[in-house]
Amino acid sequence: SEKLKGSKPNIVMIMFDDLGYHDVGWVPPESFPRSEVVEATPFLSSLAAKSIILDRHYAHWHCSPSRRSFLTGRLPHRTEEKLSFPEDDHSDIRWTWISEKLKQAGYSNYYIGKGHTGYKSIRHLPLNRGFDKFTGFLKGKELYLDFSYWEGNYGGLKERSEYSTQFFTRIAIETLQLHQQQKQEEPFFLYLNYQTPHTPIEPPGKNSRYAGYAKYNERDYYPYEYMLYAADFESKELVDYLKGDSNLWANTFFIFTSDNGATSKNVPSSETVGSNFPLRGEKSTSFEGAFRVQTFVTGGLIPEELEGTRNKLISHVADWYATFCYLAGVNDNDDPPNHVPSLEDLPDSIDPLDPVVINPDTGLYDNIWASNNNTYPGHDSVNILPYLLDPTTDAGTRGYHPDERGALVLSMESIIMGDYKLVVAQPCAIEEARGVCKTTKKFGWMNLDAKPGSYLPPPQGQGCTKINDPFASSLQYEPCLFNIETDQRERSPVNNVELRDKLWTALNNSLIFQYNTILRNKHDGISLPEQLGICDDSNSKKNELFGNTEAPLCGLELCFRIGTEVTCN
Repeated sequence: SEKLKGSKPNIVMIMFDDLGYHDVGWVPPESFPRSEVVEATPFLSSLAAKSIILDRHYAHWHCSPSRRSFLTGRLPHRTEEKLSFPEDDHSDIRWTWISEKLKQAGYSNYYIGKGHTGYKSIRHLPLNRGFDKFTGFLKGKELYLDFSYWEGNYGGLKERSEYSTQFFTRIAIETLQLHQQQKQEEPFFLYLNYQTPHTPIEPPGKNSRYAGYAKYNERDYYPYEYMLYAADFESKELVDYLKGDSNLWANTFFIFTSDNGATSKNVPSSETVGSNFPLRGEKSTSFEGAFRVQTFVTGGLIPEELEGTRNKLISHVADWYATFCYLAGVNDNDDPPNHVPSLEDLPDSIDPLDPVVINPDTGLYDNIWASNNNTYPGHDSVNILPYLLDPTTDAGTRGYHPDERGALVLSMESIIMGDYKLVVAQPCAIEEARGVCKTTKKFGWMNLDAKPGSYLPPPQGQGCTKINDPFASSLQYEPCLFNIETDQRERSPVNNVELRDKLWTALNNSLIFQYNTILRNKHDGISLPEQLGICDDSNSKKNELFGNTEAPLCGLELCFRIGTEVTCN
């Protein structure tokens, strides 16, 4: 990996949305690949066959926190674990995005597709965070046809009647073509976010572009797989361009991943749904089916002897931050200019096994950040390139996450340390506008055929299926400890109280360092008010600039409209 340090390769990241762990054609033989998804992912399967497949790569249990982790290098408990509406502030403006780091190394950065990270201030938008182009949407999902999108920071919403997967791919290729014409000597970073296969289940319909799909004549019976095929086809279009006359591929570091696992929500008229087989659970649970995502690394920089290999290193979507910085030759440090709190700063009154302290004056939680607005957490990212290119390293051989703390915090309710994973409870996935936790999530196992209703429920009375409900007055949790090396299906909890408490303490110590909206003396968000700019709580300025649509509420004081375009000084 030393040869690649500061080599400034082109970097391409394709992120799918809610892709099931079993919804690809490159699952290992012992996981019984389904013929339907093998037929739907012919190109990506062939590409994965010449890649380093990361068997234990993790994201968050739902969309927005994973995407914020990638951009900021912070683990999800640092950036809020909530879904972000466009008006939300879930990422401190003082944090340096990976695009800003790459910009320091001379990269041109392009953001195409789904956003969903929170844009309360105009300063949260990608063009103000080191990206040279943004074509996409701010919210969590859009229609695949007749959808609205942003072009740039200030152009407002536009409408397009073109299948979104095809549209975003076309924009990506056109952007790289223009880059080659104007900035051929500069490296680029392309961040392409397909919304496939997130709901709505809306396949392309009768479209001759996708007539090569093996079940094209039966496409109405396989809408989910047909959507996967369209994304597979468009991924091939992009890679074919990279491998074309300019041979950009030879100097490209290429990552394929997803933001979380599949949801098993039944789809009318569909014979199959998203599947995380053989893993337990689904999106919005604390089990492997939510966190563990299909990921591979390829491109011209990958040594030939590593093509077609599987790497069991525990890694996280946040780790690409330090890894990209290493490739670009820039310092990945993003600590505040003053003191970063540590465990030594904790009051003696905080018990690591019970760190949540209710402040009697405010009724809110206190933690290490509560009394100091002048500091914030640095990133949690680890450069994983040495472990990918040399899997014989200690961490690579043992499959441990190479963090100096020896543990990987997945969420408020779950942590991994080596072979073991602790699940304290299930997350509260909030029902919109109802102030209650969803109760429809499945904590068991999808069967191999992935048909609606084909499901094995969890054992009765297993304590770690209790929801971490903030609306309940008091709940007692019974954590489950699993050996996910020998029991990746999380079927048999390990009875080891000493090890359980070790992981529980490590998790709680991390939660003391949460950095989110529950902090005392903070507004509803995690950026300081002066960083956001003036906020338009009445929506009048926002509506004047962008019309009645989802857009930032803050930092608009220096923006004005000329014709159909909005400009900010």
